[in-house]
Amino acid sequence: MRLILGSGSPRRREILTKMGYSFEVITADVEESDDERLGLEGLSIYNAKLKADAVFQRLSKTNCAVIGSDTVVWLEGKAYGKPTCVEDAQQMLSELSGKTHQVGTGVAIVTETHTDVFCEIAEVTFKELSPEVIKAYIEDVPIMDKAGSYAIQDGGERIIQKYSGEFECVMGLPVLKLTTKLKEIGVPSI
Repeated sequence: MRLILGSGSPRRREILTKMGYSFEVITADVEESDDERLGLEGLSIYNAKLKADAVFQRLSKTNCAVIGSDTVVWLEGKAYGKPTCVEDAQQMLSELSGKTHQVGTGVAIVTETHTDVFCEIAEVTFKELSPEVIKAYIEDVPIMDKAGSYAIQDGGERIIQKYSGEFECVMGLPVLKLTTKLKEIGVPSI
């Protein structure tokens, strides 16, 4: 079965490659929702399915599986998506400073006969961050395409005190459940 990653995220490509899958990348050109009324799981799954469906509609639809994924940082009922500018990133990191937030990564796998969706959630606790630490982090780490304006895998030790849950979930693609789901639909790893 042909496996398609419906995301241009280099982190998701890296994770799927490390998982041992052969796949193609076709990016979804969709406008993601930021409707916080959906909740953390609902919002991440909605956007993941939106992406997977958009890519699937462009294909021949036979003998292929499309993975769509979306990561949302969530604190006290508020969704933190990708920053729109440096000031937005500074504000996000200031609000997350010293607090524990959730990171939900929604996944949708779409085939000709089947759609499967799920969300994995991890918790991340930030250190107390001074304006100087935030400024230095933003200058050193490319964060403009990252939910919550940070990357656990890139300088994360500078701002993260601890996390619980799957590291790859925070990065953008939960490995354990995805492996199980792909095996169930007949997509083998190499």
